[in-house]
Amino acid sequence: MSNVYSMQDKLDLLVTTLKIDQQNLIDEMKFLVKMTLIIIILISSMIAMIIIPFYSYFQSKKEFVLRLFASLEPTSVKEMYEILLDSI
Repeated sequence: MSNVYSMQDKLDLLVTTLKIDQQNLIDEMKFLVKMTLIIIILISSMIAMIIIPFYSYFQSKKEFVLRLFASLEPTSVKEMYEILLDSI
């Protein structure tokens, strides 16, 4: 009978050890997922901080070109367009 209790104790110890190892593995995976998410957020933020000023700059240049063409008469724009077509 003592042998059965000893075997049961060993099995309980094994189960406990496996549960602890499993929990440690899950905790490590959670940590890695959190670190990956933080890295993705940081990289995305840096890319956004780089792209937004470029977008603003190009928008201002686009508005400048549109204002420039809006100040020209339609006939002069058409003449310039025809000159460009003839040169091609």
